[in-house]
Amino acid sequence: MFARRLPTAFALVLFGISTAYAEPPARIGQFDAWGAYSYRSGGEVSCYVLSTPTGQAPSTVDHGNNYFIVARGPDGKAYMPEAAMGYDLKQGEPMQATIGDATLTMFTKDRHGWVEDQSKEVT
Repeated sequence: MFARRLPTAFALVLFGISTAYAEPPARIGQFDAWGAYSYRSGGEVSCYVLSTPTGQAPSTVDHGNNYFIVARGPDGKAYMPEAAMGYDLKQGEPMQATIGDATLTMFTKDRHGWVEDQSKEVT
């Protein structure tokens, strides 16, 4: 039960959604390692997909709760991939996320990573 609520709770914090201004996210469905969610805020419906890592190395390290989120950007057109980590990242050091056959190089700030190459954002 806790594992099912954790991604939803995390998404609320990540997107800055307050229950006073938005409904809690609703799970649309689970698609392999990806959960699809929607939420209503200010009369608009937004959707995003969220996944947790299927593997982390080395296995002897506590990596914390890590997520990969893809949501529409502020322009409402491009989908923006974001990594949210359970620990502080080394500032200025790039990180890489591998999804299927694609590897994304991301810049970091605090506990988050975003794609460096905006052409990797999907419109």
